[in-house]
Amino acid sequence: MMPSIIFTIFLEGDRDSILFNHKIKREIESDYDIDVELVEYSQKDKKFVNTYIDTINRTPKTKKYILLADIDKKATIKQKNRELLSVFDRLDETRIVIVCKEIEGWYLGGISRDSACVLQLDLNKFKNLDPNAVTKAQFQKLKPNHIKKLRFFYITTAKMFDKNEASQRNTSFNTFTSVLTST
Repeated sequence: MMPSIIFTIFLEGDRDSILFNHKIKREIESDYDIDVELVEYSQKDKKFVNTYIDTINRTPKTKKYILLADIDKKATIKQKNRELLSVFDRLDETRIVIVCKEIEGWYLGGISRDSACVLQLDLNKFKNLDPNAVTKAQFQKLKPNHIKKLRFFYITTAKMFDKNEASQRNTSFNTFTSVLTST
């Protein structure tokens, strides 16, 4: 019998966690028959994160990981990778997935036109936004008036997230699924 694999996904923060907790985590566990653990790393001590990665690296048959990070203000993925590797010295560069531009691009990429109609999004705004370049502020402006709380908008869009749609519409989400498949 093969040992159970624990796949740790290091996430930057709350918005990432909403998407993963409400949709992506369950789909990964189902599709790959693995256990997924989510760790928000941005508010954690860097030593803690390095130690955690080191522990995973010592047991590669039963533990795997990916670290997600927004590209933020870096001009290239390579620059962002260098920044992360300088902070997390135990990190394997092949285990980094840079989200272009922000996690909201994944949310947007995973919303089909039909889901946008159900959510009552302004379809002109929706179709004019590029999931590979959308900012947090642009995505949040899509929130329809009938949804009062921004957090609920994130949860609702996360529940409607379609990974196939996201893979087609967002390059970095497609990269994420490729890294998962190669694990």
